[in-house]
This record gives sequence, structure tokens and C-alpha cells, in this order.
Amino acid sequence: MIDSSKSAPTVLDDVTVVMAAYNAEGTIAASIESALNNLACQIIVVDDGSTDQTANIARELGADVVSQPNAGAAHARRTGLNLVQTSYVVILDSDDLLTPATRQLVQLISAHPEAAVVGGRIRIRTSDGHLRGVGPSPAARFSTVDLLKSPSSPWPPSAAIWRVDSLRKSSKLPIPSLNPRFAEDYELLLRASMVGSVLSIPEITCLYQSFGGKSSVAAVSALKSAELIRQHYATALDISVTEWGVQKIHEDAAWRLFRARSAEFGLRRALMLSVESPSQFVLVTMACFRRSYRRCRGALRTTSA
Repeated sequence: MIDSSKSAPTVLDDVTVVMAAYNAEGTIAASIESALNNLACQIIVVDDGSTDQTANIARELGADVVSQPNAGAAHARRTGLNLVQTSYVVILDSDDLLTPATRQLVQLISAHPEAAVVGGRIRIRTSDGHLRGVGPSPAARFSTVDLLKSPSSPWPPSAAIWRVDSLRKSSKLPIPSLNPRFAEDYELLLRASMVGSVLSIPEITCLYQSFGGKSSVAAVSALKSAELIRQHYATALDISVTEWGVQKIHEDAAWRLFRARSAEFGLRRALMLSVESPSQFVLVTMACFRRSYRRCRGALRTTSA
């Protein structure tokens, strides 16, 4: 575990929060306030063609607002990142909340000049504000090889802080970027791992709303995109990885939706919704069986060792 208690003094005025927002008038105020309360930093909101009061609310709260025609969250984030002038940046979703532990991310990355990004742990938050389970604690350090083991990031974008100079260096790597519409944070993380360290802390840095986001509603598209990214970089770096086929992608996507529904509505309601679609219920059951099998196998190996 990395000790963040030995970090350099916090440099909160050297952090920018970039937020892509589309019709987020019901959630963006709380997200901006969480950034102001915990980082007191500059906030850039890229209004991605909203038709509601998203931009006006952001301006009233002191954010710098840039408006563009609707092009998707990935494009909006890139627009915002290009405007950052500070040393560090947090990529915050417009329905997520930062916690006081975000300051530890700033302390750790400022104390480790070799670090490209530092992430934390999440706690699931429902759309009505209730807090649910806590996500798994990420490993203290990730290599590029570690990140290529599966097509997913160890944390959502809102749970991490990035060194801006590392992001700009990673954009100049000889491996071409795919710049996908989905899973762009996974590609960003892979490229960052090629120019600096990827570190993490066990503290909860983000209250994450999983239901209704791309990772659950568009899980198949997100996983397909992430797998394309994974294969692209594994091939370019000559790293052998096991390909995720169609069955595996659909199974994992069904599991992600089931978990998001469980957090939002409770286990009973999530099961009822799965049963309404027999094919999805089969996928969820298979995913549950495979995860239980892997846990049992891991426990047996630990016991035998």
C-alpha cells in the first residue's frame, strides 16, 4: 500500500476539474459543489449541446462553461482537457460527487513526480442520493500489462487525478489513438501508464452513480469499445492477452447492468427485471456462476498454499 501521509503539501490551486455535461440540470449543481468544497479549484464545464439549464446552473456556480454541439461525453472531455492550464486535472462526471479524500490524491501525485495518474475507491450512490456498497480497493500500483488483463479501468474517471503533462506526453506516443466514443477513459489510462506510474489509494474518493450511465445502460457498446482498445494496444506492444469474445462481452455487460440495478432498486427488483428478459437472466446467472467459481478456486489455492 502506498503511504500518502508522507506526501508534499496539497496544491489545490493547481487543479482543474473538467466536466462533460449533457442535460444535467438535476445533478450538476451537487457535482460542482462537491468539487468546490473538496478542491476549491477551477472548474471547466463543457456543455455538450444541452437543451435544459445545465450551462446556466454551471455559470451561476462559478464554472467556466464552454458550449458545443452534441458530440458525446468523450469528445466533450477532450475539449475540456485541451483548455486545462494547471498541473493536475480531475475528470468529473456531472452526476458524481468528489469526497474529502480527493485531497489525498492531490497530495500523492504532487509528491510523486513520476506518477501520471492516481486513483481511489468508489462508493455507489443511487439517483436519489442514497449510499450503497463500496467498490473494491484497487491495487496500489498498475503497470500497462496489468491494465491489459481485462478491458476495464480499475476506477471510473471521477475517482482519479491526472498529471496534465503526462496526458500531453501520452498523446504524442507513436501508437495511434483510437479516440473512441465509449471507454475513452480506458484508453487514456493505458496511454498514461506508458509515460508514468499509475498509483492508487484505498480511500473513497468518489460517490459514483452507476445506474443510468454508459457503463450500465450501454454496457455492451462500452465493453466492445474497450476490447478493441485492449487488442489495439496489446498488438502494438506485443503483449499476449486472451481475447474477450462476443459471449464474454454480453455476459459481463448483463452483469454490470444487474449490479447497477441492484444498487439502484435493490436485489429483489433487479432479479425481477432480469427475469423479464430470459436471455439476460441466463447471462446474469452464468456471470454469477463464473464469479462464484473463481472465488472458490482462489480460496482453495490460498488454503493449499
